[in-house]
Amino acid sequence: MSKVLIDYYKAIEDSSARMLQAAKSEDWEEVVRCEGVCAVLIEQLRFRSRELELMPAERLEKASIMRRILNNEGV
Repeated sequence: MSKVLIDYYKAIEDSSARMLQAAKSEDWEEVVRCEGVCAVLIEQLRFRSRELELMPAERLEKASIMRRILNNEGV
């Protein structure tokens, strides 16, 4: 059931992309909302990752997702 973890990473990626788009549009209320969504998703991911583990292929997918998230963040 580690696909659940990947789904969290994908949701975080989606929210970070929406946050970036909102920032580009100077929609600061949406930026704050997306930040809140990310914070909740990260906390849920942290909790679920205590009981689930990613398979090797999922670790590769996670690494790709994380690179895209960092790109959205401008890191």
